[in-house]
Amino acid sequence: MNTKERGDLTEVIAVAELKRYGYTVSTPVGETARYDLLLDTGAEILRIQCKTGWIRDEECLVFKACSTEYNASGHHANRSYEGEVDAFLVRNPDEDGLFFVPVSDAPSREMTLRLNGGAHPQQNAASEYRLDERLPF
Repeated sequence: MNTKERGDLTEVIAVAELKRYGYTVSTPVGETARYDLLLDTGAEILRIQCKTGWIRDEECLVFKACSTEYNASGHHANRSYEGEVDAFLVRNPDEDGLFFVPVSDAPSREMTLRLNGGAHPQQNAASEYRLDERLPF
């Protein structure tokens, strides 16, 4: 499965899970929005960027908290989502678990969620971001 297919799968799983909890979910038309989904909580509309994480060292879920953009000459730049997205929905591809991470909690490039045990001072406990624990309403 290529990266586009993995991203598409993450989005479909995220929509299905949010619908299971009774939320209204909308998607933008085209590929120009910085967010993948609009989540209507009944009180507010949140811009959600879906991310597929990867496992590092068998105990951490890692995801990119920025996008990488390339210019015509092949040079790239990392671009933050701050101010353009309200939260990330991160999928653990090994377990299909979802994590709701406010953009304000994420560093500008990459975030690590410790899956097992207590959080290292430089890492966040994944349990604090589980979708079923962090649902907005």
